[in-house]
Amino acid sequence: MDSGDINISIVVPVFNSEKTLKECLDALVALDEKPHEIILVNDCSTDNSVSICRNYDAQFIEMDQKSGAAKVRNVGAAKATGELLLFIDSDIVLPPDTLQKITEYYQAGHEVFIGMFLFQLRYKSVLSNYKHLYLCHNYLSQGSQTSTLDTSLTVITKKLFDGFKGFDERLGYMSEDAEFGNRLTRAGVVITQPKHICMEHLKEYSFLGFVRSELLRGEKFSRLFVNSFFKDKKDKTKKNLSGKSYYLKPFYIYFDVAFMPFILMMALIALLTQLSFAVTLFFLMLTLFVVINFPFWSFLAKHRGLFFSLKAVFVTIFDVIIFDVGIGITFVKMGFKPRVLSFPQKRESI
Repeated sequence: MDSGDINISIVVPVFNSEKTLKECLDALVALDEKPHEIILVNDCSTDNSVSICRNYDAQFIEMDQKSGAAKVRNVGAAKATGELLLFIDSDIVLPPDTLQKITEYYQAGHEVFIGMFLFQLRYKSVLSNYKHLYLCHNYLSQGSQTSTLDTSLTVITKKLFDGFKGFDERLGYMSEDAEFGNRLTRAGVVITQPKHICMEHLKEYSFLGFVRSELLRGEKFSRLFVNSFFKDKKDKTKKNLSGKSYYLKPFYIYFDVAFMPFILMMALIALLTQLSFAVTLFFLMLTLFVVINFPFWSFLAKHRGLFFSLKAVFVTIFDVIIFDVGIGITFVKMGFKPRVLSFPQKRESI
């Protein structure tokens, strides 16, 4: 079987993407091996995205109303006729040899996998580079297998996608890909992330954009983690449960979000009381925080330099505080009583 025997359908959700969409689509047109089809699904954009889409030889689908990324991707996948589905975001630029690498990796026996971000980022802002390398480091920490998906670049067979009924449309924006990966992992499906299948990410963060993103990430992913944890406990006797279904790496993420409130509380106590034990305990806790996060900051220093890494220390503290606020919002909404969502299950025929 040569690479030409594999039909790959590329599905791209579009929503107010005019800043990056043209470069994303130009890269698809310039691929060394041509896809079976390109499917663009517009989720009621209000900018120039639609005009950009119509300049390309691709299937174009208009949603009747704003529906969220999960439903948009499901609509695109339903129209796809290829053996493989390749989901990418509209701020992703694929290298020319991407489809060849995907085909070869699929033929080696991998039915669902995600790509990796290139370390380089064309934007100069500290927040953009911090968030970009944060994602790079987290995914590298997963190793060759993971229990999540990232629709920046996700490849999955259409048969498997249809069998699991795709993305949960109730989740809207953010976490719908992680939840789908959760479901796949729970059923024993192996998700891999080959390091040689990469893409460029055209994501630039403003200060307010960064704050909004981290608040939403804290809210969405804490809800997913709570549901996964309680569902794991409920289903632990099932034979098809392949260990914990939500990824637990890298460790420092969980330590940071759990420990930061205590660090802030002890800092306040030390400041108000000036008691020696409070000051000592605060510095001990802060030292532990530094030790736990040091591998991440070393990673930043390797790729952006020591000065950037030092600035990132303060960004990390700010990031964790915002993330914790997002977690707090989750538990307020849940009434402090974790409730397990009923996610769609796979079909019996798969």
